[in-house]
Amino acid sequence: MARCLYEAQVLGMTGMTSPVTPSPVLRSRIEQVYQVFRKYPLRRHIEGCHCGCIPANAAAELHATALRDLTAEHLSLFSTKTMTTWGDEADFKHFLPRLLELIAYDQLTGTETLLGKLTYGQWWSWPEREYVAVSAFLHTWWGDVLAREISDDPWEPCEVGAVLQGLSQAEHDLTPYLISWGENSTPQATHHLAAYVLSEAEGLVKGELLGAYWTDHSAQAKQVMQWLLDGRQQARLEAAAQAQVEDSGRERLEMAGYTLSVVRN
Repeated sequence: MARCLYEAQVLGMTGMTSPVTPSPVLRSRIEQVYQVFRKYPLRRHIEGCHCGCIPANAAAELHATALRDLTAEHLSLFSTKTMTTWGDEADFKHFLPRLLELIAYDQLTGTETLLGKLTYGQWWSWPEREYVAVSAFLHTWWGDVLAREISDDPWEPCEVGAVLQGLSQAEHDLTPYLISWGENSTPQATHHLAAYVLSEAEGLVKGELLGAYWTDHSAQAKQVMQWLLDGRQQARLEAAAQAQVEDSGRERLEMAGYTLSVVRN
């Protein structure tokens, strides 16, 4: 019952819901996941908790709709309960391609919880083709996020921060993701860096990252902190600010660079 209550709380967390268009490379990664996991059929019965946390018609909705046509509304409950109170690993693998596809289109909330299910299922121990397909998706998805234009709305949640927190739930080592961010010299990636630093400013001055999902992933949080404070990210932001023509963008870059300078000193 306690687990059911926890999962219900997670369902209420906000996520990225504005649809985006994945890059051609990411769409090919999605298709690869579909192909690799197609050997896991939809089973007639998906075992679930009997405490009442799963609506009586929930499974029927999953069976009545083709996998590629399932929406976030269909799968949001399953994505938080899979392998704990609803279904087993085989059921999770059946729906995984569509779940990742919905993530790619920013149509599924609770991304952090879903990616945490990969760790729960010890995905690094899966057959090599399955592990490689999921890993390729995650890395390409990260690149897609860094390529998006950043919102000018100061009240908009930090998109890259949410994604990085999600990746920390699935990956023991965030170094490859941080390296790719550091090597990505596009203006979009740099502005995402500025937005992330500013969103984490309160935590950075205390030597920590904000967000509940870092609590049980301190090693990954430490990797991010060390990367942010190694001096190179500050220099990158300061250089970008000097080259920035548009006022609001320059101000964001300057503030982020200054924030890192204060924290580092």
